[in-house]
Amino acid sequence: MLKQIGYGLVIFALGLALGYWLMPKKEVVKTVEKQVDRVVTIVRTVKPDGTITEEKVITDKSKETSSDSTKMVKGSKYSLSVLAGTDFRGPLYGLHVNKEFIGPITIGVFGLANPALSNGALGVSLGLNF
Repeated sequence: MLKQIGYGLVIFALGLALGYWLMPKKEVVKTVEKQVDRVVTIVRTVKPDGTITEEKVITDKSKETSSDSTKMVKGSKYSLSVLAGTDFRGPLYGLHVNKEFIGPITIGVFGLANPALSNGALGVSLGLNF
């Protein structure tokens, strides 16, 4: 019994990891443009007594623009699920595969197997993504 629960937990964890991996991802693009306009002017002044003074005048006309954009990257159109359950006579294990059909409607196939009783089942599924 504990062995079956352990298998079920491992399959559940793998299903969660696969679902996270197949989830649509966000892509953030950040653009930064910097235009540097710096004007350095040196003003020399000669006084009547012969002394020269220099003065630096720096004019900074720099411009910086930035923009952020976020977009959703479309995930896979196929979905794969690992199934685990019981029919109260023994554990059931299975696999489910579905595909987007029209818009949010999905169609798929699944199979279940009971290794202890050597029987199984096949079926089809119809789903809705929301």
